[in-house]
Amino acid sequence: MERSTVCLLIVVNLMYVCIGAAIFMTLESENETTSSSEILSTVNTFIANHSTCLSSKELQTFLRKVLTAYQNGVFTTNETRSATQWDYPSSWFFAMTVTTTIGYGNQSPVTGGGRTFCIFYALLGIPLTGMMLLGLGEKLKFIVYFIQNRKCTKYEKTESFIKHIVLNVFIVGLLTLLPALAFHLIEDWTYGESIYYCFITLFTIGFGDFVVASNAEQNYRALYKILVNIWIYIGLAWFTTIISYISDKYTESIKNREDKYKISNDIPIAEKSLKTGIKQAGV
Repeated sequence: MERSTVCLLIVVNLMYVCIGAAIFMTLESENETTSSSEILSTVNTFIANHSTCLSSKELQTFLRKVLTAYQNGVFTTNETRSATQWDYPSSWFFAMTVTTTIGYGNQSPVTGGGRTFCIFYALLGIPLTGMMLLGLGEKLKFIVYFIQNRKCTKYEKTESFIKHIVLNVFIVGLLTLLPALAFHLIEDWTYGESIYYCFITLFTIGFGDFVVASNAEQNYRALYKILVNIWIYIGLAWFTTIISYISDKYTESIKNREDKYKISNDIPIAEKSLKTGIKQAGV
């Protein structure tokens, strides 16, 4: 790419991030303020009702310990218990989120050994998984190209483009809408939340606000996580292929425009050089 094109893309990207930040702030800041006020009111009311047996300092210490445990993935009371995060199926699921860069954030190593190993594990695992997804994506793309290149009408280019769009929309829908229905039924999420989870996962954003198999009482959790892993690998491979295709087409379009611009600028220079050469030859 030309330097001017790269600079333009940087400016557009920064503007896109700034606009997104403004929209997110508008949509989410009010809810944050309301939630903060509500929890502060709840704490103050609790302290006022139990001031004879519990001080504010003791309550703050208790809440900090509960928050620390929750951030480490542990939530246990006499009536409620969070699912263990470090049995083998959960550890396997975590390893997958590391190598695919999803990183939900609800589960992370807290020991020095675990954090050190995670660094070196990711250094090797991320490129390895990336190569695997590219290879898997190529195989999936071959199937689509086979269908796309079958001629049904005389308008080959238009037919191929329409087939490409329809097939990609169909497969993306298949990889998001159908799994979302399963998550809606299994996880007790709304269907909208399930679709949100699918896209956040397959685009490797992985906020961690929704994570599958977090209920300790779910049946067949290990098998469920294995099936989710398979879905994630197939979905990531396909989404990677789509993003790569769009990126290649966009880069090709930019290159073509740069070449046309360069040619249009070179023509006057060439004409000028030709005229100068003719004049000199005449002299």
